[in-house]
Amino acid sequence: MLYPAELRVRLDRPNAIGQDWQFVGDAACMYVSITGLKVRSLLLLPLFFRHAVPSLTQARKAPGNLFADVRRVAGVQHTLSVWQDRAAMRAYLTSGAHLQAIGAFRQIGSGRICGYEADRQPTWEEALDYWHQYGREY
Repeated sequence: MLYPAELRVRLDRPNAIGQDWQFVGDAACMYVSITGLKVRSLLLLPLFFRHAVPSLTQARKAPGNLFADVRRVAGVQHTLSVWQDRAAMRAYLTSGAHLQAIGAFRQIGSGRICGYEADRQPTWEEALDYWHQYGREY
């Protein structure tokens, strides 16, 4: 879907689905979040899953969540979630199981995160390409 120019502003770089703009004001859009965590040691996998499973369950039940999935790619545990808007994602991010997982993140491993506004859900391939290009260390 293409929105009127007055509801969009140009970006310095395109998002994962090739949009070189983002919404302004109250224009309807979704927020896409992509994360990747490399677990430091096989011994830490139980701790990782103790946080990951409840966080995924929380995301899938969270108000405003449109999609939440996980994949392991090249030894990195990835999440791809799509939200009604950035506010819905932030509410999830700062509560419940996910908030506890954030507290354990540095103990478990290292990784990168990124997010952007879009008018459609990216494929996993698009999301991972974007993550590789624009993910920031967390």
